[in-house]
Amino acid sequence: MFIFSISGRALAFKVRTIRKLFLFFFGFVLLAALTSCLPPPKYQDPLADLNTTPTSVRAFDDMRLGLLFSGNVQLSRDFILKNRKAMDIGFLTNTAAMNDLDVDYVEKNLQKILSRSFGEVIKVDSLEQANFMNLDVVMLFDMQIDLGATSGAQTSVDLKGSFLDWDRRVLADIAGHGVGVVPFPANSFGYTEAAGRALKALNDELTTSRKLTTAFEDINEPVVVVTAVPAPVAVKGERHALVMGNSAYQNAPLKNPVNDARDVGKALRRLGFNVIMVNNARLREMEQAMDRFYASLQKGGVGLFYYAGHGMQVGGRNYLIPVDATIRSESDVRYECLDAGRILGKMEDAGNALNIVILDACRNNPFARSFRSAQRGLARMDAPTGSIVAYSTAPGSVAADGSGRNGVYTKYLLQYLMQPGLDISDVFFYTRKGVVQETGGEQVPWESSSLVDRFYFSE
Repeated sequence: MFIFSISGRALAFKVRTIRKLFLFFFGFVLLAALTSCLPPPKYQDPLADLNTTPTSVRAFDDMRLGLLFSGNVQLSRDFILKNRKAMDIGFLTNTAAMNDLDVDYVEKNLQKILSRSFGEVIKVDSLEQANFMNLDVVMLFDMQIDLGATSGAQTSVDLKGSFLDWDRRVLADIAGHGVGVVPFPANSFGYTEAAGRALKALNDELTTSRKLTTAFEDINEPVVVVTAVPAPVAVKGERHALVMGNSAYQNAPLKNPVNDARDVGKALRRLGFNVIMVNNARLREMEQAMDRFYASLQKGGVGLFYYAGHGMQVGGRNYLIPVDATIRSESDVRYECLDAGRILGKMEDAGNALNIVILDACRNNPFARSFRSAQRGLARMDAPTGSIVAYSTAPGSVAADGSGRNGVYTKYLLQYLMQPGLDISDVFFYTRKGVVQETGGEQVPWESSSLVDRFYFSE
């Protein structure tokens, strides 16, 4: 009887304990549910007024800016992503907080701000790349953030842009600081609020900094010429073109190069070019077409070579890949492919007035896995006097084949080739701008030019 009594008390104690735990847990869940049901405040976009500024108003409209991100930008992005991941906890996920932590918010709005002041904004990976692309100036962008953790705490965002010359000297700095407050209940970090204020402050300095304006005036200060310089004349004469497009590769077929070549050839014929067209060509067919092209160039005038298809660089030289190429190692390349430098040399030997080389040949190298030291894209080739070499993307980068009929680069090239009154430099400038905008800066065309006279495809 005594033993039974003790067991009954123990059982009663357990029941009371379980009841308390149940009530505590029920109260906790109820509180969480009530809190999560509260709608987030209707935040105002700090950049709303800024984004309505007319895009035609540019302070440095004639300048091309390279945008270079510091290592802190990636650290900040990783920090935001880790916090977003921490908020993703299934059915209790704080959606408002995750929406507030937009990892691309600063970068997207920074691009808008800079595009209002500069003629062109191109994201670059290094000062060397910006120099290759002949940009006017580079801005090194830095971002540092601190997120508040509890209601009433502050989230801060600090932004800084340092404009550099080619000797890595700082010409001028602009900065922006923004603060946001974590609301109650803490259903966001106030990050968008803080970042928006920091971006607005950065924009204010960009548009009002006298030091920055003075620095750019010094960069663009004209050289005083004491002797008369004759104005460049437009190149005239017969027009000859060799157009190649290779798509039907056995190992890595491409969708658009033949379409690109046909469309470019058609456009060039309308512009008065005598066009030699070769598609899905073997090495021997490419070489024969090159010999015919060289013979036509000796008549003088303007020569244009266009190629779309697979291309690669080996040992600092660029090679165009025929559809019948059998490449098992790097040593096979020089025997199985057409050296692009050979084409440029032939055009130079012809001695005609102007030569144009356009290479939309930077798709992924399908043979890279068999190479000792695979390198992406094409290598830089210097243009001889009176010529221009245009690449669909920057050295060492890869171009998109495109989702439509044409590759991204050729799509814009076709658009501007046919526009009357555009100098050849303008054609490639607007082509580059279109590609950069469509690819979000992932593909940046460039040119190597030694032109001494103007040329208009369509006058």
